[in-house]
Amino acid sequence: MAARPTATARSNRPDIVGVPAGDWLTLSRGRLNAGRPAKWIEIPVQAAQQLLQATTRLVADLPRTGSRDVVWVSGTDELKVATERVTLTCHPGLVVITIPVACDQLPARSRSTVDVPLAVGSREQPRGLMMSTLVTPTGPSVVTDVWADSLVAFAWESLLTLVREVARASGHDRVGRALVPLSVAATDGSLLVQPMAGHDQ
Repeated sequence: MAARPTATARSNRPDIVGVPAGDWLTLSRGRLNAGRPAKWIEIPVQAAQQLLQATTRLVADLPRTGSRDVVWVSGTDELKVATERVTLTCHPGLVVITIPVACDQLPARSRSTVDVPLAVGSREQPRGLMMSTLVTPTGPSVVTDVWADSLVAFAWESLLTLVREVARASGHDRVGRALVPLSVAATDGSLLVQPMAGHDQ
């Protein structure tokens, strides 16, 4: 279940997945009619990074306290994923999610990572929420040969959840429902989210 945004004591800006929103959050004025887009929200990569690391906890279904490491199991194979150290970088039309991993087949004490590139749109050429990626992400083959699909799914769901939470924190439609994401995009150093009012049922 998505976390409900709560207003901080310092301002009217809400917390998003437990992270205080900064001045980058553009709050929609008034309430939008169904299907109407709001202005783009430009999130500096440092702020997007904080949101991502909070979002991965939701995606991995972890409690707020305790270890943020999870162990995936598939038959006799196991992979440890350090969800609190997942990082994000932004380039024009591209978001790269870097996932720290560990397993018995990797050198002890190594800090191995897998990069999942997600091609998104730009402000000038939006692609909605469509994202494309490589069949096999970049990383140790002993990991990607077994866990490629799971790692891509984890990266995709983490980014999509982040975008959804930003949109719903930005405002409401004319009947009081939280806004939903229309598009995700990227530029150098920033993640872009365009919210919209959902269509009437």
